[in-house]
Amino acid sequence: MHPSLTPAFYEQLEWQLSAVLSRSPDRSRRRYWCDGILDPEWAEDYQPEYVRRTRQIRLRAWIAQGPTKGGGSSVQELWPLTVKLGPQSYEAYTQGQELTPYVPSSGHDDWLLLALENQALEVQLR
Repeated sequence: MHPSLTPAFYEQLEWQLSAVLSRSPDRSRRRYWCDGILDPEWAEDYQPEYVRRTRQIRLRAWIAQGPTKGGGSSVQELWPLTVKLGPQSYEAYTQGQELTPYVPSSGHDDWLLLALENQALEVQLR
């Protein structure tokens, strides 16, 4: 696995995704949260050649739908998660550095695209 894809990065991304969804102005999105980030399914989804060409990494996320995180029964599904790298995170990735500092805060949601119809997520790192 690539050295930038660490458990700390996955955990930070999971928590920030959940926080953004819980505060969404669109009330229907508040019933979704992230219950974990998984490694890419295929090696090509994080290989340097692919990342240099696309400036993105394809991961997977457990997305739960239900009352609230930790608040009763829910349905979980594995959704594709595209992580788009901004200039700073791209540089960090190419140097094998930690990506955690480049996960945006949950204070705004312009870095997250939740495509309910396709059951897919896209995030933009700094």
